[in-house]
Amino acid sequence: MRTARRDGAIFVDLCAQLLGEGRSVRFRAEGTSMLPTILDGDLITVGPVERDSIRSGDIILFHQHRRPIVHRVTEIRRTGDGGYLVVARGDGKAADDAPIEPRQILGRIVAIERRADSRLMRVRRAASVRLRRAVRSASCRLREKIS
Repeated sequence: MRTARRDGAIFVDLCAQLLGEGRSVRFRAEGTSMLPTILDGDLITVGPVERDSIRSGDIILFHQHRRPIVHRVTEIRRTGDGGYLVVARGDGKAADDAPIEPRQILGRIVAIERRADSRLMRVRRAASVRLRRAVRSASCRLREKIS
């Protein structure tokens, strides 16, 4: 089986173009830095955002050194020239990321869809079938005793 190597720079460029056109972007999360909010394999939808509307607590998609990152904004730092820097951190991390400039922000996370584990779903269905059979069997035995 062959796997394609993902290129972060191409992904960043594509996201920047689509979000800049007002479109949303949807992709699977990779990694554990945002645990427990985002799990490896969850589907993330990113929407366009006005950079000046970013607030502490928002989860954003940004890039550092052409590498895409999804982390939560922990602080907005004003700079002496009237600008600002954004500080973010993964929910599962102990330390903040290096501050980023607003131009590095690509979008804001608007939806997180939990990945369904098909094995878990099969186990739940099988348990449900066994439970229904057990209830029917107990119900039949109860009717026999009452009669």
